[in-house]
Amino acid sequence: MKNKGLLFFLTMTILMSNNLSAKQKDRESLLGSLWPALTKGDLKDEDLSNKTILNKKVLFSNFDCANLKEAELKDCYFFWDNFINASLKKTIVQNVTFELCDFERAKFIKFNKKNEIPENIKFISCVFNNANMTNANFENVIFQNCDFIAVDMSGANFKNCKFINCTIRPTSINNTCFDGAELDCSPIIYVNKEFDASLPAYKNANELKDLLADINN
Repeated sequence: MKNKGLLFFLTMTILMSNNLSAKQKDRESLLGSLWPALTKGDLKDEDLSNKTILNKKVLFSNFDCANLKEAELKDCYFFWDNFINASLKKTIVQNVTFELCDFERAKFIKFNKKNEIPENIKFISCVFNNANMTNANFENVIFQNCDFIAVDMSGANFKNCKFINCTIRPTSINNTCFDGAELDCSPIIYVNKEFDASLPAYKNANELKDLLADINN
């Protein structure tokens, strides 16, 4: 009986060990060894500057106040992640989708500036309220069901972007480029200081040209 009990114990230990090993491999296959967990990774205040993140799925993770300055994100999918107050200054992004992510008060200063031809970048149902997008490069990006309330878009490049069902009320659009941008059910209401319902809604890039000309003179 003792031998049978010992054999059973050893068998269960091996099975549990294999199971843990499989789980660890699953984590790494999705998130890489950089992330502490498959989901709900707490990366608050984490210094991820100059990191290269390739072919990863990052789910339900907290990047609150994290530093992603000059980090490089490629072939990634971010789902329901918190980037509140995070720094994405000079972050390089290519072939990345962000879905249901919160970028409130995030700093996008010179975001993707070094990426001359951004491709396949999507933000779906994301929040950018009070974000700083000064001199950011969002060329060719698709924004769907996103909120841009009280956003500083000064000097940002939205050339050939697609805005689909977005709420766009920036506080600054000095030297902002909307050339070729598509505003599909996404009128831009320029809010200089406080929201005023009487301000005109600009429904396409051509309507914005006169306003931008006045602002930049």
